[in-house]
Amino acid sequence: MPFRNELKTDWVENFDRIILENPLEYWDERSRQLFVIPEGFVTDCASIPQFLWSVLGHPFGKNIRKASTLHDFLYRNTVVKRKVADQMFYDALVDEGMDRDRAQVYYAGVRIGGSKAYLKGEEICDIFIPY
Repeated sequence: MPFRNELKTDWVENFDRIILENPLEYWDERSRQLFVIPEGFVTDCASIPQFLWSVLGHPFGKNIRKASTLHDFLYRNTVVKRKVADQMFYDALVDEGMDRDRAQVYYAGVRIGGSKAYLKGEEICDIFIPY
C-alpha cells in the first residue's frame, strides 16, 4: 500500500480546509521515493467546483482525501514536475480503491485546471527520502 499510515486531520476555522495532525507518508513506486507530508500541513483537498459535487463527490470525500492532500503538497512545494504530481495523484486515487475510469476524470481535471495552482508553489521544504 503506497500510503504508509492513516490520515488524521482536524478542521481549520471556517471548515473549508483541514490540517494534518500527523505526518502522512506516501511511497511512490515509479520514482522509488518516500514523500512525507508534515504534521501541520493545511489543505483544501480536491478543488472541485461546487456545481460538480453531485457528480464527482465532495472535496473532502473519504475516497479522495489522501490523494488530494498529497497532490496539494506536491503542487505547493514543486519538487516534482507538475505532470509527475498529477500522475502521482492518479496513482494514489487508484491505490486508495477508486476505479481507473473515475480516477481518469480527476486526473483530467488537474491536467486541465491545475497550472495556476502549481505555479503558485509557496512552501519549499525537503519532503522526499530517496531509497
